[in-house]
Amino acid sequence: MLKTVSAAVVAVTFALTVAPANASTTLTFSAACPGVCSAQSDYLVQSYGDLAGILDISYRSVAAPGSNVTVGGAGHWGTNFGDLNDVIFGEAGATLELAFALSDPTKMITLNSVDFASWDGTSRTTQMALYGPDGSGETLASTGLIAVPTTGHATWSPNVGALGGLLFHFGPDAYNVAIDNVTFTISEVAVAGSVPEPATWLSMIAGFTLVGAGIRRRTIRGALATA
Repeated sequence: MLKTVSAAVVAVTFALTVAPANASTTLTFSAACPGVCSAQSDYLVQSYGDLAGILDISYRSVAAPGSNVTVGGAGHWGTNFGDLNDVIFGEAGATLELAFALSDPTKMITLNSVDFASWDGTSRTTQMALYGPDGSGETLASTGLIAVPTTGHATWSPNVGALGGLLFHFGPDAYNVAIDNVTFTISEVAVAGSVPEPATWLSMIAGFTLVGAGIRRRTIRGALATA
């Protein structure tokens, strides 16, 4: 006679958790030019800030915040933007875009902070926003229109991240307001759950051994009975 042996099912609950972040990285743009950066304008090297096999950063000017229409490049300037040195800016009347693309789409990049300042101590306004890696969907974070200080600099600290990458836009006039010290972190996003303790594993193994032994005994008895 066949007998059905039932065993307990061990359920493990999984959840997405962010592992401890890597050390933060800050883009200072002091070596972002094709040659030696000087006080005058110079277009950025597109490879500046890249992390080989991990992160690709690209720079361009787009028509407006949230736009995907390229209208030019991104430039470097040495001085005269508040108390910041080696800043980057966009084309006149345009929005500057920094696109962060991770090689591993399961990792997360978080924009921690950005410094910004106005050219020649003039009162101006700007806005900054974060979008997902493809620029579609809702805005992840935004300052709205804010005043730029006429002396020194200000800092935006969104501390917002996304899987696979981020788009950072600042404008709508990224020519007379520039940014510096862009700080970000890259984090592992791992599957973690309630893993059974060693004693639990031993109990499970012992239980499965007893179940197996019981099945073998029944099989032998059945064979002897029909012999």
